[in-house]
Formats: sequence, C-alpha cells, structure tokens
Amino acid sequence: MALALLLRDWCLGTGRELHALIVDHALRPESTTEAETVRVRLADLGIAATVLRRSGPRPASAIQETARRDRYDLMAAACRQLCASVLCTGHHADDQAATVVMRALRGSGVDGLGAMRADSNRDGLRLVRPLLGIRKHVLVDWLDMLAVPYVRDPSNDSAAFTRNRVDRWLEGLPADSHGVERLARLADRAARAGDALEAWTGRIATEHLAADRFGVWRLSLKAWQDAPDEIRLRLLLRLATLAGGRAPGLEAAEAALDDPAGRTLGRAVMRLQGDRLVAYRERRNLPVPANLDAGGTWDNRFVVRLAAPVATPLAIGPATGVDTVDLPALARTAGCLADPATLPGLFDGKRLVAVPHFGWKAADFAGSATVRLTL
Repeated sequence: MALALLLRDWCLGTGRELHALIVDHALRPESTTEAETVRVRLADLGIAATVLRRSGPRPASAIQETARRDRYDLMAAACRQLCASVLCTGHHADDQAATVVMRALRGSGVDGLGAMRADSNRDGLRLVRPLLGIRKHVLVDWLDMLAVPYVRDPSNDSAAFTRNRVDRWLEGLPADSHGVERLARLADRAARAGDALEAWTGRIATEHLAADRFGVWRLSLKAWQDAPDEIRLRLLLRLATLAGGRAPGLEAAEAALDDPAGRTLGRAVMRLQGDRLVAYRERRNLPVPANLDAGGTWDNRFVVRLAAPVATPLAIGPATGVDTVDLPALARTAGCLADPATLPGLFDGKRLVAVPHFGWKAADFAGSATVRLTL
C-alpha cells in the first residue's frame, strides 16, 4: 500500500502510467475478500488495480517458496498483457535483512549474500525495488499517520515458516544494535564484490569462451586453469549454463572444480577436447514441440527470430525423426560433439524446414520468411 501511494504521486509528477497488481494466492479462505478490499481501497486513492488469483491445489510443501514463484509468474504475465516494462515491488530493508540471514544459513556464496537488488531484470521485465533502504516500521507509521488502511497477512505470524522465525528474531534485536541496517549494508557490500567477480569472469569469457553453430561451447583450458578458484568456479558455472540452458547448483559445480571432464553439470555434458574444456546439452528432458508464432527461445539455449510473419503455422522442437536432413552426418561433418537430438528444428506439420546449419536456412513459405538463429 505504501509503495502504491508513493508511486501514484511520482507518476503524477512524471507523466507515467501506474497500474497496481494484487496477488491472491488462494491459500486462505479469506484471501479473496482481502484482495478485493485492497482493490477497492486503491480505487478510492485513484489507482487502477487488477487482482491476480493463483489457481491449482494448495502446495503440499515449500508453500512460501511456491507462492513466491507463482506470484512473480502471475505478475510477469499481467505486465505483458498491460505492455508494461517495469515491475515495482514493495520489499523493504527488513525483507533484505531477512533474506541475507536465510541465505547465510543456507551457506550461500557472495552472490547469495548480495540478496535482492534494487534494480534488476526478471522474466523480460525491469524489476525495481524502491523501498529496499527503508525500514518496515517507517512505512507502517507513515500509512498510519495518513490514515490509509492496509491489510496484514496473518500467515506472516506463523512460526511454521523459516522466514517468519527469522523476521521475529530480527524484530527482537536491540534497537541500538542496528542489526537490520548492518545486514542490509552487508548485502550491498556482497553485491558489490559479486559484481566485480562477475566482471572479471566476463572479461575471460569474452576472450576465451565461444560456441559453434550447434550450441557446443568451448573454453580455453589454460585460461580457465590460470584463473583463481572463485573465477574458475564462475567460468565453469557459466559454461554449463550456456551449454545446458539451466544453471547447475553451486555445490555440484564446486565438487566438479578439480576434474569437470566426464561429468554432467546441470544439463551440460563436460568433456576435454585438446586444449579446450567443452560442454554440450545432454539428451534428457528436451522440450516438447511447441507452436512458434513470432520467434522465441528454445530450451533456454537458442533464440529464434522471424524476420517476417509466416503464413503457415510453425512448431519448434528437437530436430529428430526427420528424413529431409541427415543431422548425424551433418554433425559429424562439422566435427560436432553434440547429440543431434539436442538441436532445434523448425517444423511445418511433420516436415522439417530449418535446422541450425549455415545459420537458419530460409524457409520457402508464402511470405518468404527468413529465420535466424542466435546463440
């Protein structure tokens, strides 16, 4: 509520448009009524709002984590419908401190201790948290002073959730300890250190990490071995993420740091090839074929862009089971280590019309669509 009120005044002064999103997680019987109450109160304040309701059964475990993921999914979809490019959330300094504590308890590295960023990207949106430097009690006192009503979520008082127990512990710290402020400062310092390490990693990757047309990534073995352990770990994580389309766990990468060859990290198979550490996508858990309307991402590894609309509906999926192109022979000719099944194919019905070879071949459709592949 505090965020909505502050953004309303800011938008009035900058000529921007504001639309509030209220998520009803449907985990408590009274949540639907509460969400509608908030919508009406926002309308009274001159703020347009939409209630987003989660569907499906109640999660059997990890309720708060599942609710958080569902909340962002719902808000991202709503932003796309509204053609909104910026999503603001009301996380405050107490939230930041609790996040630092929880990640420290999980043994997170420096990036984890960096906790939430004030300005980041998620699901194609710019995610902004304007209130990260403000204590919760300051926001509550401000709303009370303005006599603006707000809803308290009673599930935040349940001791069944770790985050709530951490919140209670933080609330019990003596005021003169400045615990919340110091934890927030730790997050800023860890984020600064993480950014520096990522910049170092990025410079090495720019010079020594590259992919071929089949999505096989190769990293200079010497450049990797000469780097400090933390940079080697980050390079290994980046290599596995690019090749497999999904980031492996930090502990798995740490376990593979001394001898990654022959391992599978995330969904990437790691191999040594001469003076290169090589990674490519394993065959398991490939995406099922899906309609392709105007381009998109396949398996988090290939970006497909259509230069012009196509008259015939297309689908993208694993380029297997086709007789128009001998993909295994094509891969062998190119010296490719990847399993051809891990390559994307563009289909018109059951007919393969494009594969990642010489870029994407132009598909002969009415409309002369040109398909480009970007790694």
